[in-house]
Amino acid sequence: MNVGVIFAGGVGIRFSKSGTPKQFVELYGKPIIAYTLEKFSNNPSIDEIVIPCVSGWEDYLRRVINQFHIIKPCHIVSGGVNTHDSRLNAMHYVKLNLPDTQIIVFHDAVRPLVNQDNITNIVSEAKLHGAAVSYSPMTETPAETVDFKQLATVHKRSKHIVIKAPQGFSFADAYKAHIDGRELSDDILIDACTLMSHYGHKIQLVESTFDNIKITTAKDYFIFKALIDERHYEDIFGLN
Repeated sequence: MNVGVIFAGGVGIRFSKSGTPKQFVELYGKPIIAYTLEKFSNNPSIDEIVIPCVSGWEDYLRRVINQFHIIKPCHIVSGGVNTHDSRLNAMHYVKLNLPDTQIIVFHDAVRPLVNQDNITNIVSEAKLHGAAVSYSPMTETPAETVDFKQLATVHKRSKHIVIKAPQGFSFADAYKAHIDGRELSDDILIDACTLMSHYGHKIQLVESTFDNIKITTAKDYFIFKALIDERHYEDIFGLN
């Protein structure tokens, strides 16, 4: 069994002061998370979905799942105080209730433009190698600074990439790493890829698309809207 974990535990204070978590903000009458859940629900490589949800929004999320006809079984669990806690909550649920799980795929509710090939390839490579993460090539020059006033080191962009989600792992390996790593620093616990790399797991790379954006700010929302509009017009005029 392959389980997708869709993180919906954040509040998104950088996105809006309206009080609505960014994953539930709507575009054309559909919450952002519904776009994401549709992608995972429609993917044949994903069997079930677990969603760590921000407290107080569980009933709303259930209505979204029903309204937009998410056909795969969805299990809502409590979101944690941070992403690591949310991952742990999801994996505890999987271990207790979905014991046949072999591959777990982590994804952000606010990455709604992930495509089907990306999800399928992550599952396939995680089965082969035990760990696989999405990436995009670096298109600008990466550099380091100590104080954000002076430049310390400039790196070659050809040797650097941007890590994205989805990220897929052997469930047994990921569960052990998350249990063992509970006391590690926040910069290691920031995502599953960093944690698994810390413990020496070899991670296979799967190229993603540049439009697989994470909606973090209001500007990202309008980029998302523009990309959805572009796809709509491509469909209308047969340009895709």
